[in-house]
Amino acid sequence: MAWVFLLVGIFLLLLTVPQLIKEQKADTGESLSYLQRQLKELSREKQQLEEQLAKQQETAVALAAGVEEQLALVVDSINALQDRMKRWENVLHNLNSPPENSFRNVMDEVSKQLTLFEEIYRDYDLGKSVTEIAQKYNRGKGEIELILSLRKQDVG
Repeated sequence: MAWVFLLVGIFLLLLTVPQLIKEQKADTGESLSYLQRQLKELSREKQQLEEQLAKQQETAVALAAGVEEQLALVVDSINALQDRMKRWENVLHNLNSPPENSFRNVMDEVSKQLTLFEEIYRDYDLGKSVTEIAQKYNRGKGEIELILSLRKQDVG
């Protein structure tokens, strides 16, 4: 009788093992398809995150360019203001300093010119030519002739 139970057990085992293998394969297939779906979902999420990152990088680059442009404008404005300040400082300095062409300076310049004219007249009276006089005083011949003609008008 033990043999009968043993044979029935083996027979039942032979009947149930293929079913167990089939169920195991089904469970493995479901797990595999579940994992594949999860992998696809993660890939989509990764793609979305990469796109968002690219957009944020573009925005950051655009903002940086805008900041650089604004900085350049600020630097230009500062330079323009510094130039204006220098001009106003010069104006204030000129207002505070004594005039360069004071009466005394003007009179000294006139005196130098009269002395130059007198020397030109004297050289001409001594018989020097207009060319020699022009070379001596580093003046043009036309200027010497004009100075000499002014003398003739004063005399005449």
